Amino acid sequence: MDMYCRSKAMSKTGKSWLSALIHNMWTLLHRPQWENRNAHVHNYNEESEASHNTENLQSELQDLYTGELIENLLVRDRHLMEQSLETLLEEPDAYMKPWIAEMKVAICERDQIFSTEHKSESALMRGWMIKRDREEDSEELMETKCKRACHVREE
Repeated sequence: MDMYCRSKAMSKTGKSWLSALIHNMWTLLHRPQWENRNAHVHNYNEESEASHNTENLQSELQDLYTGELIENLLVRDRHLMEQSLETLLEEPDAYMKPWIAEMKVAICERDQIFSTEHKSESALMRGWMIKRDREEDSEELMETKCKRACHVREE
């Protein structure tokens, strides 16, 4: 085979040509048979898969909807809760997927803003406490120095 490939000035060697042939045969012939076998053995069909996906989307949508109060969302994201849960659950998958994605983004943005506000409030409180402690320490230090000075004078 190698000699034939060389005589015809082919770019592939016999081994690479045979390897490509086996790969293509495997891909074209075996894979569909294997997928057909799996569908038969595991009772798979496209309708049940679509139904399963819809159930998963409805479950996730319901969890997000019931887990959030409209007051907890940022004002700009409250439009997500305008429709009732029942109405949203009747929508097609193509509507539920973007709603779920948008709600997840809204929750993340809200959490990020609140955590930033909380961190800044914590930092302010920490700074105030440290400043207050330093002032108390300096007052105690001054008292101690005064007492020592007074004590030295008394002796």
